[in-house]
Formats: sequence, C-alpha cells, structure tokens
Amino acid sequence: MGLRVGQISVTVTNPDGTTVSLGKYPFIKQAGNGASTGKAALTAWKPPAYGHYTVTATGWILDSSGTSTRRAAPTTSGSPTA
Repeated sequence: MGLRVGQISVTVTNPDGTTVSLGKYPFIKQAGNGASTGKAALTAWKPPAYGHYTVTATGWILDSSGTSTRRAAPTTSGSPTA
C-alpha cells in the first residue's frame, strides 16, 4: 500500500486559549516504522512564549490490509525551556 494514503492535521491551543492551525497534510514518505508529511510546518513550530500549550494531531492512514485507522491525540505541554 502506498504511503500517500492518509493525512494528518495539527492544531495548537495557546496559553491564552487561542487556537492556531499548523495545517492538514497528506503522508508522502516513510519515516522509520511510520509515515511522514515531510512538512517543516509540523516539525519547525516552536512555542512563542512561556505557558501551557495543547497540541492536537488528528488523522488517518490505511494499514497494509486497507483498513482505515483514525486517531486524535491531544498532548499538553508545559513551559518551553529557555
């Protein structure tokens, strides 16, 4: 099955409650045992200020038998280090 079958979208909730979308991207290549979008927008983001952030990644991918797997994984982080 091709690695182009699936996508991920990522949002970040800032300490002040505002939400920023980092975008929705298709998976385009293999990365270790998983898949990657190859998009720097998802890997280069850094917290702009101290505080607690919630990063939510939602997506789906087809497994080798063609079954679609959907996931939503919110993660809360603490203050960034200086």
